[in-house]
Parts: sequence; structure tokens; C-alpha cells
Amino acid sequence: SVLSISVCWRSRCCWSRGLHGGLRLWNLETASCQAMCLHEAVCCFSVDWSQQRAIAGVRQGCLLFFRFSTGDAIEVLWRRPSHCGSISSVSLEPGCQRALSAAASDGKVCLWDLRDQSLLHVIEGISDGLCRLALDWQAMWLLTAGKDGVVRVWDIACERQRGAATQGAALIGELRSASGAS
Repeated sequence: SVLSISVCWRSRCCWSRGLHGGLRLWNLETASCQAMCLHEAVCCFSVDWSQQRAIAGVRQGCLLFFRFSTGDAIEVLWRRPSHCGSISSVSLEPGCQRALSAAASDGKVCLWDLRDQSLLHVIEGISDGLCRLALDWQAMWLLTAGKDGVVRVWDIACERQRGAATQGAALIGELRSASGAS
């Protein structure tokens, strides 16, 4: 079964992640698999189609940043341990300058500089059971979703901490449904 996809209509391709974690690059016109890659247990991935780059988080807590071209195998640009346990979510900045990674097991969100593989920022204590993240790269507002069903909004560009703060981020607010259900 397919768990996640990313599509580019212009190039007529899509990436898919299967149940066992492998990534496949598909040609949508021919309905054929152009490349099967990253046979590791990929938990999540994010693609910048214009740059033909992607980042994947794997169960062993590593990040893989790679380049691809339609019809060819991938080229792993770098591989780096980043979290204790499986990476639950990644986000790739348009233009491939920076990326975010998060892991449910350690409750950390890491901001990476992809050009030199450096860790720019670590935000700890965000949520127990962190499942997903999304980032407005211009405003540097981070949204996290945990197993508690609450979406939290964080300012990760702030110099001065406001509200309930963690290391490197200020909590701006929480989004909860009226019924309390997720």
C-alpha cells in the first residue's frame, strides 16, 4: 500500500512511499516506475521538484538528502544521524537551503543547513508523541501536531521568548477542535 505521495504535473512524475518504506519515482504518462530507491525504512519525505532534491527521514533516525533526475537513480548528497529513533516528519525549504526534521521519540525539531550539513537550531520539548510538522519558511512559524490531537503554533525566529517557551521557540497558540477530538 502507498502511504504518501508527492507529484509534479509539469514533469509528469511522482514519488511514492510504500508500507515498507521504499521510495519510488513514477512516470505518470507511462504509469511505470522510473527508479526504486532508498530501500531503507523511509518514514517521511519532502521534495523540491524545481531543484530535483528531496530529503527523507528513516526509522534509524538518519536524514538522507539526495538529488534525483527523472529516469535516473538518485545521488545521496549526504546522510546524517539526527534523532534518537524514527523521524516522524520532514520539511524541505523551497530552494533547498534548509530543512526541518522531527522525531516522536525524542520530542525534538531540528533545523538543518543543507549546504554544509550543519545543525542550525534544536527545539526541544515541543510535544510528547510529535507526529507531523509544517513550517512557513518566510515567517519562521512552525506548526506541530502531536498524538494529543493538538496543533501548536511556534515562533522559531524569535530572539525574545514569549509565552510558554522551549529552547529556541516560543509557543504562540494552540489549535483545538471544539469537541476536543483530533
